[in-house]
Amino acid sequence: MTSDSRSGPRRLQDESPSSVPLGVMVDTMLDELQVDGCLGELGDFMVQQKGDTNLIQADCSGGLSEDVTVLAGDAGQAGERRAAELHAKAAEQGDAIAQGNLGLCYEVGRGTQQRWARATRTVWEWRGTMGAAADLYAKTAEQRNARGQCNLGVCYENGKGVATDEARAAELFAKAADQGDAKAQCNLGVCYDHGTGVEEDQAQSAQLYGKATEQRNARGQPNLGWSCAQGGGVEKMDAKAVELYIKAAEQKEAGAYSRLARCYKRGRGVQRGTKYSSGQFVLQWGGGGNDDAALQRYRWAAESGNAVGQFQLGLCYYYGLGGAAKDYPAAVLLFDKAAQQGFSPAEVSLGCCYQSGTGTGQDVGKAVRLFESSAGKGDATGLEALAACYFYGTGVAKDEARAVQLLQRAVDQGVPSAEAFLGFCYQQGRGVQRNIQKALFLYHAGAQKGSPTAQFSLGLCYQTGLGIPKDLPRAVALYEAAAKGGHLGGLVNLGECILQGWGCEKDPPKAALYFKEAAGKGHPSGLFKLGSCYFGGVCLGLCFQRGEGVPQNVMRAVELYSQAAEQDHPVALLSLGICYQYGLGVERDHERAVGFYGRAAERGCTTGLVNLGYCIFEGLGVERDATRAVSLFRRAAESGSSSGQASLGECYLNGWGLERNQALAIRLLESAAQRGDAVGQVVLGACFRDGLGVEKNPERTAELFRLAAEQGNAEGLVGLGWCFSGGAGVAQCMVRATECFVQAAKRGHPGGMVQLGDCYAEGKGVETDSTRAAEWYRQAGEHGCPRAQAKLGDCYMMGLGVEKDVDRGWALYQSAAGAGDPCGLANLGLCYYYGVAVSRSAPEAMRLFQLAADGGDSMAKAYCSESRSGVVSDFEWAMRLYRQTASSGVARSLAGRYADSLGESV
Repeated sequence: MTSDSRSGPRRLQDESPSSVPLGVMVDTMLDELQVDGCLGELGDFMVQQKGDTNLIQADCSGGLSEDVTVLAGDAGQAGERRAAELHAKAAEQGDAIAQGNLGLCYEVGRGTQQRWARATRTVWEWRGTMGAAADLYAKTAEQRNARGQCNLGVCYENGKGVATDEARAAELFAKAADQGDAKAQCNLGVCYDHGTGVEEDQAQSAQLYGKATEQRNARGQPNLGWSCAQGGGVEKMDAKAVELYIKAAEQKEAGAYSRLARCYKRGRGVQRGTKYSSGQFVLQWGGGGNDDAALQRYRWAAESGNAVGQFQLGLCYYYGLGGAAKDYPAAVLLFDKAAQQGFSPAEVSLGCCYQSGTGTGQDVGKAVRLFESSAGKGDATGLEALAACYFYGTGVAKDEARAVQLLQRAVDQGVPSAEAFLGFCYQQGRGVQRNIQKALFLYHAGAQKGSPTAQFSLGLCYQTGLGIPKDLPRAVALYEAAAKGGHLGGLVNLGECILQGWGCEKDPPKAALYFKEAAGKGHPSGLFKLGSCYFGGVCLGLCFQRGEGVPQNVMRAVELYSQAAEQDHPVALLSLGICYQYGLGVERDHERAVGFYGRAAERGCTTGLVNLGYCIFEGLGVERDATRAVSLFRRAAESGSSSGQASLGECYLNGWGLERNQALAIRLLESAAQRGDAVGQVVLGACFRDGLGVEKNPERTAELFRLAAEQGNAEGLVGLGWCFSGGAGVAQCMVRATECFVQAAKRGHPGGMVQLGDCYAEGKGVETDSTRAAEWYRQAGEHGCPRAQAKLGDCYMMGLGVEKDVDRGWALYQSAAGAGDPCGLANLGLCYYYGVAVSRSAPEAMRLFQLAADGGDSMAKAYCSESRSGVVSDFEWAMRLYRQTASSGVARSLAGRYADSLGESV
């Protein structure tokens, strides 16, 4: 097949990195699920938890009897006690409003034993008993007082002062709603939205939110906005959702701020690209367009002990928003104050800070305790953060099954990010039995709700055909949606699809812009991809032509690979290893290459395992150890790596590092080839060509070489060229053979260069051109190919395409022979036999002929068999021998060329 003999297993990156089977898509969610990512979404906590308790509200303000106005003033504790006494007297006389107000006093601790610690009313975290309040609400409700019915419903909803009874809560909300109570309408809407105590009915839910909104209810407005944004029970209308969020924000409804921020962040219902995102938008709306005023109000709220104010002010310090200098320790202090009041978002935020050591000493144990506290309240963000801890073993013993349980609780609340995470668990069989269809169901659910991670994961399924038919245009659409949602993996994969023309029009410059955007945000895959663009196609996939998208710049590529490698990006580590192994953009350094391959392998890159095994097999940068290399190939194969199977199969085929087993070798190679592994296809093709472990089959040989060649594999191209040149399994066609050799040579394959040199030397498929032949032999020789050195030696001996230089030819023969090349040994033998550039020595000539013959050289075998006692004195016999060997397909020997040029004995 090729004149370049191999001494060891072929790596996936065979002769140059150009055969890496990429585009490597971002194919794992692990980078997207890190807990420290929670802090970046803190402003979105209400959106992440559609069903969280702050959407249900008690009637804690407005419509009170005149005597209760002291509660809103500055009369102090004495005034509070007096107010409670007056409400108690009126309540004893059966006054429904007084009973409700007295219940409120017990609930919030005004003039009574209970104290709410000034916590915001948007989070129901009471300290103390609620029995007295619930009893008074019940008396009020018995008199058909809507406010009492609503508040008693909240008690039943949350199990405060009474046993939890969601059906009873929904019944009470319905009674109050029928009387036109806006808060009850909103709460009943939440019940229908989530099937809490009633059958789920999003249309009914949206209708109830609408009724509450008509009364300018600050909670009904964002809830109806959410329905419009999601298309839940109403037509999907992003612009209408934004309008409702704005109305709620104008009433200082805290939850509306984060939802508005999310709209601006994702460009939904508003023009994308404004400066507002997350906390910035919170400040803008909280301050009525004045960041300083908003910041001051947050300070006042925080100083008065308001948990939401403390939390939002903490966000300002964390991100440096609204004129506040970025101050992580100050942010941590504020998160801590809000967390001490049981404010779940603050607990999660504080936990993230402790987990990453941002603004405080790192304490993963404390982070877990905070996540547990939040999760214990049923907070979906806390559940998801705690699940991540168990999934990765961060601060707790790794327990993927426990992580799945926690995620399921978050999924039950309809949280799209949790659906994406749980879908990943089902896809990978992590903590739960693998179930691709369940994973797809969860990805679909999360994607429909706008989760960028779910959209990304579903896109990957459509791209690869995982559990569903391949649909590249659908994959592109999902990657685009994920990218718009800020998912950097989606951005990278969208760029890869555009780069390759998968499911969309091919546009390398546009793809490079996407990679630049991802790289600019520090995403390791973006850095890697951008580096690949600068590399001019190396490692970027089979169709990417060199230098498309950006000017070719190998040094810049290595720089970007290095940045991604600092984040332990496995493919970037692999690519750096290739660069150091081949001296691409850096000085060649096999030891550093081995180090990068090892790091890539540690990060789960099976190709890194294979390449590390190859280096160990060949002794490149490390001590040679065939047994250890085989163990690495086996590990890769057992991990499902097709390249690992191919390498291990080749070892079994040749008995490298283990006992030869051709039957097992063929099984491994068949498996690798069927999975599209180009190296497996090449090696298996050679088996069918040579009859190793299988019967010879030229047609199967040509087909396997063709499959590998179509992937751009250089050795597959050489093999296919060999088939066309000899008519093996295909119609003979030297033109097509030469085309294959040209493509292989351009990919830097020495064997392709040698074959192309032969074509030019002999005028096969191209016009005879000795100069170009010699040049291709020279390039192949510089790649370390002994056969090319032997052929270039011929050129110098005969002056073919180069100036005749016998000494230079002799030196090249020596170099080739020293590497064990049979052609080099045979030609060096001829030099000794005829005394060319060296003293004549028939015994030394015969020794070299025998070595060459043992290596399979046909001419050397003929010399050994035809000679009498190691003496051949008739040059005409040598010429006859040359004609015999030439007619059998062996390239012209030195003796033949001397006969052609001299026409006389030597």
